[in-house]
Amino acid sequence: LLKADGTLTFPDGYAPAKVLRCVQIGEALEDQAVVFTEYTQTALNLVEAFEAAGVSATPFTKGAVKKRNEQLEHWRNGGSKILVATKAAERGLNLQAAKTVIHFDHKYVADSITQRTGRVVRVGSKHTEVEAIFLVTEGTVDERVFAITVARAGLGAATTAKSVEDFSRSDLAGVLKVLSEYAKPVALPNRATLSALELTREL
Repeated sequence: LLKADGTLTFPDGYAPAKVLRCVQIGEALEDQAVVFTEYTQTALNLVEAFEAAGVSATPFTKGAVKKRNEQLEHWRNGGSKILVATKAAERGLNLQAAKTVIHFDHKYVADSITQRTGRVVRVGSKHTEVEAIFLVTEGTVDERVFAITVARAGLGAATTAKSVEDFSRSDLAGVLKVLSEYAKPVALPNRATLSALELTREL
């Protein structure tokens, strides 16, 4: 984004390590995949990086519905190996042609992980197994956001569990540890808070 705005300049051919790693994964895959990112410019940069490495890629971002549908059908019909999408593809689409979903970056909302992965894990998939890959840059804000997102997802599972057998106390302790370290404070619904306290009373 900074490069696109001209705030920073980079040498020709430069690509962040995370982009390079994503491209490496794409090169190694035998089947189609979907890469999710938060930002349109990041999606376009990833498509460019994939293409430069000889990996066919199609963008799916905000824009005219007709154009997006054409891009989606192009990928579905095998016209490209990688579909690089933003939240425009997060809900309501069937992307079960893919065997792998790559989460390039992350939001604080745990539901986004479920929704994005769920585009690939669909009825009618020809794949018996689907792989979800999360790219996280260690020691950065990226890592903090991911940790909080996963912790919130875990806490949601804990508060809806019917028993401690469904969600062990050790698992819950790990979730609350992440939340206490990374999120100060974290706003939780009263019902969820009470359920969490009830499950952790004997920790």
